[in-house]
Amino acid sequence: MQKRRVVATLAHGRVLSSIWYAMLIVWLICNLVVAIASLIYATVHKDWLFLLGIFLCVGMAFLASYLLIYYGKINTEIKRWKEDAVLLEATCEVVSERVCYRFLEKEAKIIVKFKYDNKKRKCTSGERIKKDDIVHMHEGHDAIFVKYDHCKIDILYSPKFDQVMILK
Repeated sequence: MQKRRVVATLAHGRVLSSIWYAMLIVWLICNLVVAIASLIYATVHKDWLFLLGIFLCVGMAFLASYLLIYYGKINTEIKRWKEDAVLLEATCEVVSERVCYRFLEKEAKIIVKFKYDNKKRKCTSGERIKKDDIVHMHEGHDAIFVKYDHCKIDILYSPKFDQVMILK
């Protein structure tokens, strides 16, 4: 089996790719550099209007660091799930759709049906979402799930954690 990347999980939706993860790191570094340069400029030239830029950049740096930590935890979970994962073929159906008004795109909630140990299993997206997370799928809906309507897909299923990961 060729090494394929996990693009989504039923618990978390779309997984952040390594390119986006690297862009978040660059965004964090750029915000910190601009904040430090603005602070130096504001203290040397006594121009306190630059403090607004400092607060904005520090806020963006906190946002970037929060996203890095959040998606880092998800990637750690996925690595744990992969330890006992089994490659299976599954069918996927869209249960419900909605329009996300933040990004004006269609999102879907899916159900994945597969066979494991000669038993038929059904897993629905969003079943195991922690409701206290700030960044999470809305009731199991995600934009990446729209393209999987009535498709046969390859999944990794972790029987130990009862988690489904969708492969690219």
